[in-house]
Amino acid sequence: MRLPNFLLRNPNIRPENLTFRKGGGVQYVAIRAEEHCFDLPFRKALNAAVDPGLIVEKLLEGNAEPTIGPIPPIYLSSSLGRKFLSKNGEALSERERSLDAAREFLKDSVCYPKILEREIDFRMRGDDENNANGAAIAGFLKNLGLKVKIRPMEKAALYKENAENKGDLTLLFWYADLPGAWNFIDPLFSGKDKGNGGNRAHYERAELETLFERARKSDSLDPESETSEALRILVREVPWIYLWSPHETFLISEKAKLYPSLADYL
Repeated sequence: MRLPNFLLRNPNIRPENLTFRKGGGVQYVAIRAEEHCFDLPFRKALNAAVDPGLIVEKLLEGNAEPTIGPIPPIYLSSSLGRKFLSKNGEALSERERSLDAAREFLKDSVCYPKILEREIDFRMRGDDENNANGAAIAGFLKNLGLKVKIRPMEKAALYKENAENKGDLTLLFWYADLPGAWNFIDPLFSGKDKGNGGNRAHYERAELETLFERARKSDSLDPESETSEALRILVREVPWIYLWSPHETFLISEKAKLYPSLADYL
């Protein structure tokens, strides 16, 4: 049985009956792209201000891995990942995580300093785990000087209103039906899939659309050149606050423990 992180604190769950694996999904905050105040310096400021590693350590008890971009790190362990990481050091270094760096980015934003007086509408699902993670993220943003209003919502209402392009920031999760980096990049950033199609930041960029069209005409399910180039753009443009990829936790029965090979089918 798959367990959410908050159940790991249940005293009735024994550690010897748990098994873990690196996750195939990503937690992120979609930044509403069509708001002119949320320009590139503003988005960089948010990413620099939020420390996903600290949240993973303190709230998630280490059961997640901070992400470099919009895909799980497990998909960067291939030749694609090595190629991307070796060629994009400059883009990665721009995502320095510190409050001082965040403040400098924010000062370059088109709406600074008026943005400090605006109430930022930060939405998330209303369960305990999302509320806790959202409160931690909001804390970092408040340290940056932003006014953040946390709005927990039912899932159906959250998704409906997001499709209507409501909400400034939205805490979300994506797990691709098929493995591979491209199954995160295409549905989550395609201009044709805004809202309920997957692109919940309502983000669109012409150079990405060109890559999508080229990749869709390819016979490969994960065209490496298009994927690497798309990742470079998304790390540079930060349309999300990149957070973490949760580890997947499973509760194993005593009988199942007799057959360790079954773990490959979880």
